[in-house]
Amino acid sequence: DPLSDTDNDGSSAISEYAVGTDPNIVSHSSGLSVRLVPEEIEGVTDDYFIIDVKRRIGADDVILSLQLSDNLTKWDELKVPIPVINSKNNRDGTETISYLIGTAEQLGQNVYFRGVISLKP
Repeated sequence: DPLSDTDNDGSSAISEYAVGTDPNIVSHSSGLSVRLVPEEIEGVTDDYFIIDVKRRIGADDVILSLQLSDNLTKWDELKVPIPVINSKNNRDGTETISYLIGTAEQLGQNVYFRGVISLKP
């Protein structure tokens, strides 16, 4: 069952599969982290939100959608394509992809992010 959580760590089996963790061993990693960092783009330095996504290499049967909200009630998908600024092989069967989301000014003061994982049809 893709929605089961046999180790009771709060992550579904499909989520653990997608991020490369064992669904039978408690893991505290969601596979998603958000950073606000200064980046220089086209000669201008600004604070940008960057989302780092850890994913299992070869897990092409799952889809990860990144969403944002300003109120935790209404969620919107981030516009694609989302610029990738880094890709790193973690040498454990996973990779971390870093996405440039936008500036704090563009996205507003209260912004929340989440990843939604689903199986490809």
